[in-house]
Amino acid sequence: MKRLIRLFFQGLLVVVPLILTAYIIYFVFSLGYYRINALVVWAKRFEYLPVEVPFLIYVVADIVLLIIIGYLASGFITKTFFKWYNRLIFRIPIIRIIYSSLRGFTSAFVGQKRKFDQPVLVKLNPSNLERIGFLVQDDLSKLNIKDKVAVYLPGSYGISGNLVIAPAENVTPLETSGLDAMNFIISGGITELEGVRIKAS
Repeated sequence: MKRLIRLFFQGLLVVVPLILTAYIIYFVFSLGYYRINALVVWAKRFEYLPVEVPFLIYVVADIVLLIIIGYLASGFITKTFFKWYNRLIFRIPIIRIIYSSLRGFTSAFVGQKRKFDQPVLVKLNPSNLERIGFLVQDDLSKLNIKDKVAVYLPGSYGISGNLVIAPAENVTPLETSGLDAMNFIISGGITELEGVRIKAS
């Protein structure tokens, strides 16, 4: 019985902050929504302009909102809250797996710890085939693996991919942006990839 009560309060501790956070966000967004809608109604009188003014207002509002969220996330109080929130989430096994996977995938593209910013060419032995991927870990000493690196190979026309461990000498850096390389891979090579060349060693 005591264990059930403890689990109940532990679940409450997880759910209540989520509900309160969602409510606060909803409240703030609602206020902003009404203000923006009023501005859009006012802007509809400029229908003769070549630019879709209401749509432009929504775009600018979204950009400003993201900047504000980014600014708040960089603050000390917000950082402390996110640290506490992450510790709370990581105490729940199933949610921890889903949350950490989504968070890791997102941070691989944006933020200060981007992983998909180093496209490489990987030689697949024993064949002469090569694949374009992303160097995600160059130090695997914690896994007791030496002289090898971890490379993520995205799949075409989907979000699936493979993580391979390859000898460092089989991995060649490419001089192109991570975004261009990802577009090239996901499109199955249809997207043009301009100015790509192998980095001089």
